[in-house]
Amino acid sequence: MTEISVVAQEIAASRPRSIPADEGKLWETVRLDAERAAAGEEMLRGFLDLVVLRHDNFSSGLGLPLARKLAEYSIPAERLGEIARATMAGDPGIMTAAIADLVAIRTRDPAAENYLRPFLYLPPMSSAKTPATCFGSRAAIDR
Repeated sequence: MTEISVVAQEIAASRPRSIPADEGKLWETVRLDAERAAAGEEMLRGFLDLVVLRHDNFSSGLGLPLARKLAEYSIPAERLGEIARATMAGDPGIMTAAIADLVAIRTRDPAAENYLRPFLYLPPMSSAKTPATCFGSRAAIDR
């Protein structure tokens, strides 16, 4: 084992890795992480407000980045966000999988200091934000 791997294990072991009890507690934790980040870096305030702070729950927060990622001039982000939220509400398995991914990243990745960064940037969360996952069937888009 190298000196770096030993130090990395010590750092990872020193951080608490609590798992929120439910979706509401998890979203509260993500929001607190966002509030701390916004207070420490004013330039991020608008972005964090748009993506996290103005949302009341996890599915609403997850729906907006998806919608913005997929939006085009012919399909506005607001409509895509509505479709994503409706689809996630209709299929609880989507939220269960997204939450499990986020918790797994936070509890297993030593670089994940909080829930905010993986929620915003890491590929497993981005993969949860794909048309196949959030829009389910073509019928959801056709509504």
